[in-house]
Amino acid sequence: MPTLKVWDGATYQYVDGRPGPSGPTGPTGSAGATGPTGAGATGATGPTGVAPTTVTANRQTASYGLVLADAGLVVEMNVAGGNNLTVPLNATQAFAVGTVIELFQYGAGQTTVVATGGVTIRSSGGKLKLTGQYSGASLRKIATDEWQLSGDIAT
Repeated sequence: MPTLKVWDGATYQYVDGRPGPSGPTGPTGSAGATGPTGAGATGATGPTGVAPTTVTANRQTASYGLVLADAGLVVEMNVAGGNNLTVPLNATQAFAVGTVIELFQYGAGQTTVVATGGVTIRSSGGKLKLTGQYSGASLRKIATDEWQLSGDIAT
C-alpha cells in the first residue's frame, strides 16, 4: 500500500492505504476581465448629408439647348417627331464639372443628344440617341467641354 503525505494545516501526516473516492467538484469561479478590442479609438462621426427627395422636371416641346438652370434636373423631351438636345460649349454655359442632368424622352419623337462644335460626348459605342418613348439617360460633365452619356441609348 502506498504511503501518502497529507498536510492538515499545521503539520504533515503520513497515511497508509489506498486513496478514497474524489469529492464533489467545487463551484465555478467568476469570469475574468474582458480584454481590449479593436486597434484604436473610433473616429468622429461625419456630417449628415442631405439626399434629394424629388427631382424637378423641365419639359420641352421642341428641340432644346441645355442651360445652367438644367443642372440637377430631368429634361423631358415631349416632342412628336425627331428632336435634338444640344450640349453647349463651356464658354456659353459654364456647368461645373460633375454636373448631372437626367434626360427623359417623354414624347414619341426620338431624342438625339448633339454636341456643339468643340464639345465631346463620351458614350458606349458612340451612342447618342435615346432608344424610344419613356427611355432615359444621364449626362455628366467630366471636363471643361467633355460630357459622359449613359443609360437607355442607341446609335
